[in-house]
Amino acid sequence: MGLGIIATLKNLLVQIHPSLGTKYYLSVSILIIFFLISRIFVYFIEKVILSLTKKTKTEIDDLVVKKTSWPTSALLIIIGLKLATIPLLITGRLEYLIHNSLNSLIIVTITYITIVVGDVIIDNWGKTFAARTKSTVDDSLLPLTHKFLKIIIALIGLSFILNEWDINVAPYLASLGIVGIVLGFAMQDSLKNIFGGVSLILDKNFKVGDVIRLGTDIGTVEDIGLRSTKIKTIKNEMIIIPNGSLANATLINLALPDPSTRLILNFSVEYGSEPEKVKKVVLEAVSKIDYVVKEPRPEIYFTKMAEFSLDFRLQTWIKTYKDTLKAEDQINTAIYETLNKHKIAIPFPTRTVYMRKE
Repeated sequence: MGLGIIATLKNLLVQIHPSLGTKYYLSVSILIIFFLISRIFVYFIEKVILSLTKKTKTEIDDLVVKKTSWPTSALLIIIGLKLATIPLLITGRLEYLIHNSLNSLIIVTITYITIVVGDVIIDNWGKTFAARTKSTVDDSLLPLTHKFLKIIIALIGLSFILNEWDINVAPYLASLGIVGIVLGFAMQDSLKNIFGGVSLILDKNFKVGDVIRLGTDIGTVEDIGLRSTKIKTIKNEMIIIPNGSLANATLINLALPDPSTRLILNFSVEYGSEPEKVKKVVLEAVSKIDYVVKEPRPEIYFTKMAEFSLDFRLQTWIKTYKDTLKAEDQINTAIYETLNKHKIAIPFPTRTVYMRKE
């Protein structure tokens, strides 16, 4: 294809003037043409393409076009320079050096463009994802992802360059593999915690602000970091747990599947009380409490005729688990005041002693 372009250009120059068909004029003409093409390309990008991308909802296309216009222009000039050397009929060692050097520049430019495009996509996607979560693990992973992407693409580009210069990369890859294995063993725990943090974010089992129960400890998730998670207990103690351990632990998230939670409260009245009356008056009092949801409605069950009392169980749902203690306080207060108001006695342990004369 390149030779066809050169032959066509040579014929055009010869038609203009026979002396212009020489190899030097031809090389200079190719270089000038590709330089003009690169300038036209940049002008077209800035004046036409950017005006179209600004009308879209996303900023990714704007950033990609802006950051790749000049590298692409440079790529066109390098390609023109490579084609310009063909008419010069350079041979031997000099041809090898020029050919491989220009090919290496093309690979470097394409590698740079690929890195820029990947950076824009990951940066926009990562920021959008990080804005939806309150954890810091995704904020920490974003720069790491950028670096990892650059290293991978740069290594791929380097392998093409080495191959261009007839350098065997197999021994170097083997050495990198051995180094990777050694580093993997040395950083096993750190990598385990990092991947544990990633899995916590992706699984969405809990987020910052949720209250979780882990074993005997209950606390609020304060931060999900890159290596560890911080949980603040109700005793104002900070528990720091490695993400690797937390990802494999069994925990209860009080905020899932929704913030509402069920309370079960037991109370007793003395023998002689009417069970139906007890249920009616207590339900009326509990239903008026703000923390208690309307549906499902509170329920009371007569559970046991104990030694000295009639035992009842109240089951009710409250709007959020964060108000559990306040709701318990108001419900217990309402039960106590209602029973007193309706002259329903609350029992205490009693024993009847029979005395017999000998």
